[in-house]
Amino acid sequence: MNMGRHLRRYLNYDTLRAMPGEMYEGRIAAVTEQHLRNRYTTHRQLEPVIAFDDGYLLVPNLTQRVALCEAFGTPETENWIGEQLTVFLLRTERLNKRTGQLVPSVEKRVRLTRPEDVRERQFMQAEEKHLSESLSES
Repeated sequence: MNMGRHLRRYLNYDTLRAMPGEMYEGRIAAVTEQHLRNRYTTHRQLEPVIAFDDGYLLVPNLTQRVALCEAFGTPETENWIGEQLTVFLLRTERLNKRTGQLVPSVEKRVRLTRPEDVRERQFMQAEEKHLSESLSES
């Protein structure tokens, strides 16, 4: 048994920043509700938690919940099991209400993983491996 699957590994900003391309792709294993501490109010509240096959967890914010319901075509999460999902960081700008200036911002977003994305990534990885092997032979 791989105990790593049973550790609580959340897909937060720091975790995503450390991943190649600042993104994660995984297959949804379960969607549950858990009582979690709200970091802003310090109170515990019931939140949806998406668990992936490899043990990573995602607590989607409201924007992500709306995007997921639209992408899957239903708010019924039992229909989401087995689907591939990409969680990524999007660099953008936001308006600072106090100063009126645009400031850099990073948002955590979600999207369905398209099969062609997986095939393209596998192709690129194979090409990189072939290139590195060719260079090491020279």
